[in-house]
Amino acid sequence: MSFVLPAGTCLKRALGRGSVFEVALLQRGAERMVGKRLRSRMIGEKLAEHAFARECAFLGAVEHRSVPKLIEAGEDGAGPYLLQSWVEGVSLRDWSAERRSADGRLASQLQFALAKRAFGRLAELHAMQDEAGPLDLIHGDLSPDHIIVGDDRDVAFIDYGQASGRDMPYPPTVGERGTMPYAAPERLRGEGASQAGDVYALAACFAFLALGEAPCSDAGSDAALLVQLAENGIGSAAIAAVTTPAAGADSPWRRALRVAPEERPNAEQVALWFEAAQPALEDPAHSS
Repeated sequence: MSFVLPAGTCLKRALGRGSVFEVALLQRGAERMVGKRLRSRMIGEKLAEHAFARECAFLGAVEHRSVPKLIEAGEDGAGPYLLQSWVEGVSLRDWSAERRSADGRLASQLQFALAKRAFGRLAELHAMQDEAGPLDLIHGDLSPDHIIVGDDRDVAFIDYGQASGRDMPYPPTVGERGTMPYAAPERLRGEGASQAGDVYALAACFAFLALGEAPCSDAGSDAALLVQLAENGIGSAAIAAVTTPAAGADSPWRRALRVAPEERPNAEQVALWFEAAQPALEDPAHSS
């Protein structure tokens, strides 16, 4: 990966390249920042350019501790680019791998505390408003790679290419479905993004954390998996994985993974459940 540097920046390291974007950790003076560009072959592709515009608009409009700050958005000889603040921490995926014991277990207490913080941050985002009313913010693509866990176990969310909100440009199309298997069933059916979909996706990310692997069965192909998840969600085994003894079938924690969006609680209700509930640790020896 050869990331073209915006003026005045130097490369610290490449962070990754997806089907649409390439990302790098940059530095300008004493400030570290994330640089993001469309891949050269995606310049001129409307869906890619709309995703880029959505991310710029979201970062520029939302000021919250769980959202990176937009430093600069521009265009040069290599195409459009954005610079955003660097979020200290590691992805939920890497955090999970680093903290599992030799037998693959992750302490229930750690999972519980982190889920409590994550749903609290999501609830804050969903509730944001200005003088004109609610901002109706939706992340739209929560996955273990898009959740950053800091050293203090605070949580931030990154990658807003499928985000939306009041007055923001280019709402995601029905073909932009989030990331399987975390996207909500209705999103995979092409019914669009919603805050209820964010709640489902975040709960599915914690099913991944509990299981240590993707929370779905092997459907044999991406097309078969899409059909399976769109109809049934991630399934009973994954739902059981996120269930502590304190979490009954009617708890907000369990209901967050229901297939029907109208049956799910909002993020604040899940966060409040964590405030009230006490995790039952099966093995305190794994709580560090």
